[in-house]
Amino acid sequence: MKKIIIGVFSVFLLFSFISCDFFVTSWGSGMQRDLDSALKKESTGDLAKLAKDPNYIGDSKAAGSLLDALSGKSEADIQALSVSEQESIMDLALAVSIPTSVLTELADIAQDPDNAEPEELFNTILESINSFDTTVLQAILNDEDAQESASAESLISASVALVAQVMKREGSDLEFEDLQDLIDGENISESSITEESKADLQAVQAIFDLFITGDRKDEAIDFFGLSLEDLFGGN
Repeated sequence: MKKIIIGVFSVFLLFSFISCDFFVTSWGSGMQRDLDSALKKESTGDLAKLAKDPNYIGDSKAAGSLLDALSGKSEADIQALSVSEQESIMDLALAVSIPTSVLTELADIAQDPDNAEPEELFNTILESINSFDTTVLQAILNDEDAQESASAESLISASVALVAQVMKREGSDLEFEDLQDLIDGENISESSITEESKADLQAVQAIFDLFITGDRKDEAIDFFGLSLEDLFGGN
C-alpha cells in the first residue's frame, strides 16, 4: 500500500516540477461564474485548444473550469478530437489535481519514502486535491484511438488524475486499506463508492490492462522513474 501512495505523490510532484508555474492566479467568484458561462458556449475543438493555453495552464480554477466545460460535451465529440488534443487535456488534468502549496512537503517525502507514514500521506494529498468533472477523462481513456495512439505518459497522467479524484470524492467514506483493491480493479462494481468513482476506476483499470496484458504490454513504461505496477499495482 505504501508503494502506491508514494508513487502517486511522486508523479504529482515530478510532473509539477517539469511543467510551467502552475496555479498562480486567483479568480473572484463573479469572474469565475463569467468564465464558466463563457466556456460552456465554446465548441469542443476550441475548448481543447485552450488546454495548451498558458492562461489556463497557469491557473488551477480556470483549468478546472475548462475541464468541467469539456466534460459537458458529448462523448462522441470528445473522442472525435485529435490524439494530440486529447493528450493536452490528459496532461492538464494531472496538473490541475494538486496545487503547488504542497510541493515542498511532497518533495521531502519523496526523498525518504521508506520512512513516510502512508496514512499521513493519504490525508495530505486528500486535503490538497482540486476537484473537477472527470467525464472528459473517462471518454478519452475509453476511446480506442487514444488507447492505441496516445502517449503512455499522457494516458498514465489521466489515470493518476482519476485516482486522485476518487480519493478526493470518496475520502471521508473510503477505508484507507481498501484503496489498493479498488485501484487494482477488484470488485469495483460491487463497492459502495459512487457511480462516478466506479466509472473513473474502470477507466483506470482499462489503461492498466492495456499496458499489462493488452495490445501495449510490450512497451517499457518508465513514468518519471516509476513503473505502472508502482503506480497502480504495487504492495
